Amino acid sequence: MIKLNNYWYSYEEVREALEKKGYTIVLDEHEPDKRGNIKTEWSAIKDGQTQTIQSAAIKEFHKKPPLV
Repeated sequence: MIKLNNYWYSYEEVREALEKKGYTIVLDEHEPDKRGNIKTEWSAIKDGQTQTIQSAAIKEFHKKPPLV
C-alpha cells in the first residue's frame, strides 16, 4: 500500500495510473533467503530513469495544498 494525499492505494492501482502516465513498471523478485522469504521490488522506468514505484507515484501524484 502507498499513501498519497492522505489516501491509501494498492500497488495495482498505482501501477495502472503510472502506466497511463507513460511509465514502464518492472517487478524484480530476488531468490529466497534462509527462511524462504522472497523479496520483491517494484521499479518505474521513464525517459531512461529508474526509480521505485513509490517515489515515482509521489513525484507524479502528490499535490501540496496551496499556501493561504
